[in-house]
Amino acid sequence: MKNASRISIAALCAAAALGLAGCNSPSSGTAPEAAPVQVQAQDLTPMQKAAGVYAGELPCADCSGIRTTLYLRANGVYTRISEYVGRDTFEDGGQWTIDEKGVVTMTPAVKGGQPSLARVEEGAVRLLNADGDAVEGPMADLYVLKKDQ
Repeated sequence: MKNASRISIAALCAAAALGLAGCNSPSSGTAPEAAPVQVQAQDLTPMQKAAGVYAGELPCADCSGIRTTLYLRANGVYTRISEYVGRDTFEDGGQWTIDEKGVVTMTPAVKGGQPSLARVEEGAVRLLNADGDAVEGPMADLYVLKKDQ
């Protein structure tokens, strides 16, 4: 009986060793590891391309400027933080969409809030007036928020 036990134990050990050895050696019958997927810019939707963090300092009629940070998330949610330099900071947010012309419409979550508009440009968003027009003239570039890279 002792020999039978020893043979059984030896057989189990040999089977375990073969099984473990099979884990370490590559087999031609197994599938190769998948290569990491790289997303190309052309594969992104307009919303995914526009998503990001934009920041800049906007003009202010009665203060030295409004430091503005705009978070456009790929899930369609935005947050805007406006710090009136030397005064209060305000935060608002809601839903955003983008049309085929690259115009972003930000609809506040606050009931009765007015939507605001911006146009996506290379590495920035340009804030637009209520009619969807960009500010023109010498102050035009003051209404651009640059995208954080």
